[in-house]
Amino acid sequence: MEQDTFNVISAYAPQVGLEEHLKVKFWEELEGLIQDIPLGEKIFLGGDLNGHVGSVSRACMGGMVSGDKCRG
Repeated sequence: MEQDTFNVISAYAPQVGLEEHLKVKFWEELEGLIQDIPLGEKIFLGGDLNGHVGSVSRACMGGMVSGDKCRG
């Protein structure tokens, strides 16, 4: 662990009732932030991420939302 770099991200996803474009913006910005972290560095992502985009709620456990797909 002495040589590892750790990135700690605490996020709060937009909830039901907020405009959809703001939810989409949140997920796009979060994905961009994570994509900018160099490979090999550790990422700890925590917070309240149970917000959803669109009219259908989809769980995405253990992965990131990218568009309408879950990747993990």
